[in-house]
Amino acid sequence: IVILGAIILFVVPELVSSLEVLVKNAPTYINRLSNEIIRLLQKYNVTQEQINSISIDWASLLSKATEVTSNFMGSIFSVANGIFTMAMSFIFCMYMLFGKEKLTTHLKRLLYAFLPNRAARRTIEISSMANRIFSNFVRGQLTEACIWFFLVYIGLSILRLPYAILISSIVALCSLIPIIGPYISMFTAGFILLLVNPWYTVTYIVFFLILQQIEGNLIYPRVVGTSIGLPPIWVLLSIILCGNLFGIVGILLGIPTFSVLYTLLRESVRRRLYKKGFTKEQMQFRGSLEKRSDHTPKTTSLETDEECPQDR
Repeated sequence: IVILGAIILFVVPELVSSLEVLVKNAPTYINRLSNEIIRLLQKYNVTQEQINSISIDWASLLSKATEVTSNFMGSIFSVANGIFTMAMSFIFCMYMLFGKEKLTTHLKRLLYAFLPNRAARRTIEISSMANRIFSNFVRGQLTEACIWFFLVYIGLSILRLPYAILISSIVALCSLIPIIGPYISMFTAGFILLLVNPWYTVTYIVFFLILQQIEGNLIYPRVVGTSIGLPPIWVLLSIILCGNLFGIVGILLGIPTFSVLYTLLRESVRRRLYKKGFTKEQMQFRGSLEKRSDHTPKTTSLETDEECPQDR
């Protein structure tokens, strides 16, 4: 509530003001950019005759333009269909959330009716764990967006670059998309600054790339990984592996899915070690596994950081 209130009171007015200034000054920026291009052409002795001597295949260009136009019209219909699907999905999700207690009760009854009691209980435990992990992942992504906003805003203010609020908002919004989101925001913000001054774009890109390395390798794995109980190395592995296998969907859902699998694997390892009689202290000493005898001790205990329902 505090974050939303701060956004409504401080960020939104500045964002609207920045957009108004950008639209108002757009003709001036475009004219300045054109003059800069002309100056560069004159600097490198590129004459008007050399530009005119460049042969252009107008027939091929017209064919390409027609093809692009047809593809663009098809894209418009695809976007409209996607917006309709998104709206219907949102309405469907609202109905599910409003009736989640009854829906959960019905699902539990179905599980106990058609599955053995042990399998039904295990399914409910895994579903509850997955629900908790995915919820924490969303919270972690929102926290990451807030961190991006403040870091970019502070950096742009120190560098005295224009449209700090506007660019910070774009970066925060795009950071909700793992891996590729920050780069989308980098090119968008770079284009906005290019209209003002090309050197602003160069300065911003250098600053952003440095910040991206720090944030992507240090902050993001710790914030998101901690929120879902996944070590940083597994966060990076899930992004790389699922992104290569499933594309955008894998990037969005890979981290929480890996966290669910990691938790299930950890619980399975704990149960198996408990049955074999290994203690936590023995795991911490190198070579203790090799020195153990084949028989199981009479009294052993597996000490864990958190109690596992299956061990209980």
